[in-house]
Amino acid sequence: MILVDKLFIRSYISRFFALLIGLVCIYFAYSYNQNSIYKYEGNIFGTYWRVSSTEFINQQYIDGIRHLLNEIDHLASNYKEDSELNLLNKAPLNKEITLSPDLFKLIETATRINYQSSGVYDITVTSIVNKLGFGPNLFTKKDYKFISPIDKYELITEKNSLIKINDVVFDLSSIAKGYAVDKVLTYLKKNDFNNVLIDIGGEIAVIGFKNKDSWTVGITNPNNQLSNDQFVIRNREGEFLGIATSGDYLNFNYQNGVKKTHTIDPRLGDSKQNNIISVSVISLDSTELADAYATTLNAMDLNEAIRFAEINNIACLIIYKDLINDSSEVYFSTTWHNFHNV
Repeated sequence: MILVDKLFIRSYISRFFALLIGLVCIYFAYSYNQNSIYKYEGNIFGTYWRVSSTEFINQQYIDGIRHLLNEIDHLASNYKEDSELNLLNKAPLNKEITLSPDLFKLIETATRINYQSSGVYDITVTSIVNKLGFGPNLFTKKDYKFISPIDKYELITEKNSLIKINDVVFDLSSIAKGYAVDKVLTYLKKNDFNNVLIDIGGEIAVIGFKNKDSWTVGITNPNNQLSNDQFVIRNREGEFLGIATSGDYLNFNYQNGVKKTHTIDPRLGDSKQNNIISVSVISLDSTELADAYATTLNAMDLNEAIRFAEINNIACLIIYKDLINDSSEVYFSTTWHNFHNV
């Protein structure tokens, strides 16, 4: 009888400890999942894409992201000769061409910013970009003219169509990545993923939370390669932020001893001639706008860029090269302080 009791007690204790260990494992698994970040990545547009989320994203949705990005690449690529963009570039003058809603929206947004910036932002500088070696070997014999969009093409909103009046060539590389970020975010939100960070080649969107905390994005001063992230942006209360940076410190070449960069000042018909190292822009509206505005400000001289940002309420950070002291100076627009290090 005593032996039976001992066996029963041992069995009971064994089951108790097995249950306890199981509960501990469940607790640690739950804690891990609560604090883990799921990351997904791939390549597109000649660069990378990354999605970080506190929620596990099923393979079908990752495949959906890849499909979506490939569609945008086929639409807006300036390297693919059969992209919708290049088919438009090859189209004859004075013929109405029906565009996809996505391409029409991109050109319409770019045209609005062109007017807003008095022509500094211009998606028809393609021939200059390509001649300088920053694009494909296409359309290099075309001549660029610094004229108003109304003299280059006509947009017909009710038909999603365009008529080329002048022999212009479009390049959407200054806006397409930001647009793609927004499209991926819309797709994920539609499928109930509401806590994500999306990064396509440095153009970033965040929404929701990172394990009950804000998402943080760090911007490094490229003139100080030894520094850690110097400027930290947080999305307060899970709000959407679109963040884009335009810089020339990694993308330049020399021609006849003269430094050329991929950022074009249309007024010069050549690479920009300023000492701005990089511009970062935050938008509460879209990453597409942040992308285009960052390029716009990067092409302007410093005082012009600061004035444009203040007039248009653009949250921007400008890193400027001080040639006299061989150092960098940092300028913030008024609205930038609503997001930096809060």
